[in-house]
Amino acid sequence: MPLVVTKDFLNEMKEKYGNDTAVSGYAEQSKLLSIPVPKFYIVVLDETNLTLIQLNFKLEEKVATVIPIGSIESFNLSGLYMKKVVFKTGDQTYKLVIRPTLIGIKEHQTVLIRKLEMLNR
Repeated sequence: MPLVVTKDFLNEMKEKYGNDTAVSGYAEQSKLLSIPVPKFYIVVLDETNLTLIQLNFKLEEKVATVIPIGSIESFNLSGLYMKKVVFKTGDQTYKLVIRPTLIGIKEHQTVLIRKLEMLNR
């Protein structure tokens, strides 16, 4: 497994958890303090599901959470430079930060943000 998130790794996760029209990108748990270290995620978004694949420190797959888009009660996307995504399902609130200009995966990040903006409307 890579020690950095690459396009190939994002595509591999997209093929494993999404369909033909899915997009994928990298996100981190949104925290005020980085103690303990925030969680790292690969986000795979298609028409029906938003999948969060949690990664360990070696950037290996740890656990995958599939969230049907219909079960999302509230959704907010904000921020000019770093996009903060907050969404709530029945029992849990997720707070993520997506950095759109990560070197090597900028295109994936931009497409993911555009898809999330469509959910925000």
